[in-house]
Amino acid sequence: MQEQNGAVKKRGGLGFEDIGELATQAAYCTEVNMTEGARELFGLTIPFTQSKYVYSYDVVIKAGLDFGDIDWTVSDSTITVRLPETRILSSEVDLDSFQVYVENESIFRPISLEENNEAMKALQASAQENAVANGLLDNARANAETILTGFFAGAYDLDEYTLRFVDR
Repeated sequence: MQEQNGAVKKRGGLGFEDIGELATQAAYCTEVNMTEGARELFGLTIPFTQSKYVYSYDVVIKAGLDFGDIDWTVSDSTITVRLPETRILSSEVDLDSFQVYVENESIFRPISLEENNEAMKALQASAQENAVANGLLDNARANAETILTGFFAGAYDLDEYTLRFVDR
């Protein structure tokens, strides 16, 4: 066990860490992936040794910002809120959503657990890229401003104060 910044971490066990993340947007993606392998000899594929899986999983990607990195100042009648960059906070594969479309496995070349693990990483990365390309981070920023406006409205009369959001 080791301690870093007040957090106790244990590899392969249980550990706790303080976080202050504000998740403001989620994207739900269905990703189709293919894992395949075959035996080769002198750069040529040996017949009847091909294994191939085509499958899909749903992936939930959450985006937001680090709440502890938000700061604000009040001067005259303006509240200036400095926001950190929005980022992906988590990416979770919904294991119950698993669908198999093609399943051909050769006894001469099974897909290894390592190959399967790499395919799952690629599936998550693809889901994240698709979510970001479709506006996940922009939507997360806009929703963060909406949520924070509600917080400030509870403490300040926004008819008397102008709320201004800027990048850190």
